[in-house]
Amino acid sequence: MEEKLAKLRSLSMPNTEFLDISHEVGEFWDLTELPAFTRVHWKNSFGEDSVILSEIWMPDDWNGRFVACGNGGMAGGLSRPTLAEHARHGYAVVHTDMGTRDGRIRGIGNPDVWNDFGWRSTHMMAVVGKRLITEYYGRTPDYSYFIGASTGGNQAMKMVQCFPEDYDGVIAGVPAHNRAFLHIYGLWMHNHLTTPDGKKMFTDNEIPPITAAAEAFFRENGIGEPGDAFITYPYIGDDTVDRFLAYLSAREPSYTAEQLSALRAVYEGPRDPVTGRQIYNGTPIGAEIYGCGIRDAQCAEPPFFDPFLWMFGEGYTGYDFDFHRDTERFGDVLSPILGANDPDLSPFAAHGGKLIVYSAASDPCVPFPDAMRYCERVWDKCGGYDRVSQFYRWFLVPGMDHGNGGHGCNLLWSDDEGHDLFYALRRWREDGIAPDSLVGARVAEEGLQFTRCIYPYGSEHFPKQGHVPTCDEYYLNK
Repeated sequence: MEEKLAKLRSLSMPNTEFLDISHEVGEFWDLTELPAFTRVHWKNSFGEDSVILSEIWMPDDWNGRFVACGNGGMAGGLSRPTLAEHARHGYAVVHTDMGTRDGRIRGIGNPDVWNDFGWRSTHMMAVVGKRLITEYYGRTPDYSYFIGASTGGNQAMKMVQCFPEDYDGVIAGVPAHNRAFLHIYGLWMHNHLTTPDGKKMFTDNEIPPITAAAEAFFRENGIGEPGDAFITYPYIGDDTVDRFLAYLSAREPSYTAEQLSALRAVYEGPRDPVTGRQIYNGTPIGAEIYGCGIRDAQCAEPPFFDPFLWMFGEGYTGYDFDFHRDTERFGDVLSPILGANDPDLSPFAAHGGKLIVYSAASDPCVPFPDAMRYCERVWDKCGGYDRVSQFYRWFLVPGMDHGNGGHGCNLLWSDDEGHDLFYALRRWREDGIAPDSLVGARVAEEGLQFTRCIYPYGSEHFPKQGHVPTCDEYYLNK
């Protein structure tokens, strides 16, 4: 073992400094019941203010597979419990802080931080991680996988598009892939639900009745299965917003015209006031009570506000944001770095890669219509559903919040036996068994409440949908 550790300590790679290399058994940090593994903690730097911290755990009893794990929010830290979970199952596993430790301020006017966060840290996990594995085990991984949700979903899509040979199989959950304009969506919600003097459009007690009304509205319109206490699909026509606001006003007459106007803006999403272009879709009706919904949008600043500080400077509040002039500037600079909108996935397909993407029907944090329309753009670019479904499938989870909550499904399984989504990905990539369906489940303290079969978008069970707003093509080409 000492010889192997010495070999790692003598390793030299560009832009890379190895900070700590150790062999651990049983316990590390505050984690227990760990297998014996070698841990490497390192720093990548690509400029004076570029500092990316990453860590790989390589178990002695390795199963031959490499797993990279995604982040959430604006990242900035390492999740060692995530590393431990995969290492316990024999995977060599890596994680990164994406270069945003202290990045809120360090990123102001600093493209090094933007690039570290947008793509470089995730790519370097693969480059350095695979090199360490090769040196340590004496061979390359049999398969390399990436698993991430939210920001991790954005990381996943960026790697598939820009570095298609880094990973053989990828899970992108609730992907924030149209990143720059997603942040503008969050600011739009904030600016329509609050005022600079601190006024909020809705009290905490006024938010739940909106969601309750939405669930009743879609149930009465035949959406979902009889008895569903959640929303399977929150669009029933081009006039869905008009019809729901009329329904809400009749059911809850206490809401003022000002409040209903704010809700309309939230549901319809941001538009360029000069060109009329749809900058990003609105929040799904029925998602008001969940994370990044109305309550969070009414905080002192929108969730995940850092990129606006990066662009406009410390102290910026966003109330002066011009949704014509500033949207173009913000998108021109940050979207190519942070976003993952390229629909040409043919290089990933040629590599033999498999991609499973899922979104949540009641997610206000990363609304699903953008991912749905991206899926359609991939069909158009890469030969239609039948061809694309050989390497990429997108699923919509009914009633789910941002990945694991909500009034509907709060878990996503591969099958009725409760295998996780990684099991489906591995079977597809390694055994050629594609996931023709997944299982959405709701589990509470008293046990399993129900399951729901979820089919990939574009299949005969879930054909192409209309009436779903999304951002204008203009912004997808930024």
